[in-house]
Amino acid sequence: MPWDYDGTFGRNWDGSRVGAKEWLSNRLFDRLWADPMMRTRFRQRWETLRAGPFRAEAIGDLIDANAQALGPAIRRNESRWKQIDYAAPRELTFDEDVRQIRAWTSARLAWLDAEIARRAR
Repeated sequence: MPWDYDGTFGRNWDGSRVGAKEWLSNRLFDRLWADPMMRTRFRQRWETLRAGPFRAEAIGDLIDANAQALGPAIRRNESRWKQIDYAAPRELTFDEDVRQIRAWTSARLAWLDAEIARRAR
């Protein structure tokens, strides 16, 4: 069930923008990443996923399906609460948000492809 998209797809929990070129980590991941075999397996798994469910087209289809399913309710909400000021720089209309998600996802996938290849050497 879609929930809290405000903390994903290029957005922080507070609605501020997050760049597509950030590598998030933690100590466990850092320790695993130190192992050359793990890096190789990670890269191989990434490549497998990118050829399947993480293809740009597959992710785009998921975005479209969610937008189609959620769109009517969101449009009713936008219509009902017209006093919401979408001119604020961190607020986007539904259509603007879908476009931003698509653009961010495309940039993120391209960056991850390059970054994983670079880091997994």
